[in-house]
Amino acid sequence: MIFESLFAKKNIRAHFEKEENVLIKNPYKAWGFIMKVFFSMLFVVVGLSVYKYYLTQKKSVTSGTGEEVASKEAIQIEKLDAILESFKKKEQKTLEYKATPPVFVDPSR
Repeated sequence: MIFESLFAKKNIRAHFEKEENVLIKNPYKAWGFIMKVFFSMLFVVVGLSVYKYYLTQKKSVTSGTGEEVASKEAIQIEKLDAILESFKKKEQKTLEYKATPPVFVDPSR
């Protein structure tokens, strides 16, 4: 078998040397096979993408059950005001930090 001849050699570098006993007799055939597999997979992926695009164009894409949500009940104004107030406090602190320079103790002195 081929596997027995692969492991029969003591020197691992002997596997990679160019000799008469090359494992792949025709490397162009192997590259041709790799290219055929690559292009066939590419063709399949492009075909599936076109099919999914066709399905999305054919149907209207909607989410949910189709019931309308009342916007007045969904928005809670009190919580929005609290969030706005917290952002104003953060802005004031940031402006305060920018106005006063920080005091650091120089460790080298």
